[in-house]
Amino acid sequence: MQRLETQLAPFKTIALERYTGPENEALAKLASQIQLLQDLDAQKTVKIESLQKELDKTSAQAEPPTLTLISHDVVTNENGLTVTLRFEPSKNQPLGALQFIAQLPIGSNEKIISFSPTLGGGAYESSDKPSIITNEGKVARLTYSLMAVGYPTMELKLSGPSPVQVSGEYIPAPIVFEAK
Repeated sequence: MQRLETQLAPFKTIALERYTGPENEALAKLASQIQLLQDLDAQKTVKIESLQKELDKTSAQAEPPTLTLISHDVVTNENGLTVTLRFEPSKNQPLGALQFIAQLPIGSNEKIISFSPTLGGGAYESSDKPSIITNEGKVARLTYSLMAVGYPTMELKLSGPSPVQVSGEYIPAPIVFEAK
């Protein structure tokens, strides 16, 4: 009992300093004030959580879009392989100028023959030569723009089977796959 009285002593002191009247009434008023503060704190916590969710949503909307490779279909013909790459954008908005780089591993005997956009992803516009391929045929860069929101789609023609790495400004990390 004495231990409980000792633990209660600071609350009695605060109650008697803040409120007039008998000790029991002062403690009841202090308890009421503490309850009110707890309720206000709970309301503010809910509001903060709501604002945090809104902030997270706004931050996600402000992030630049990304592209995810959703398919890389390979067709073999007498001249080598044709790989059709199809990307899905993370946001339903125009992407502007797109730049992709396809690269074969060092030491590969195969070459990149061509790298071009297709109408499979929607209408596009590009220069007369949208792609540049190095003399060794190991690296190709493709630049073009979709005319509306769409799924960037392109064809990569190779002389034969090879691992391929594809990167670009909207691709967060290079994508590597086996073209065979």
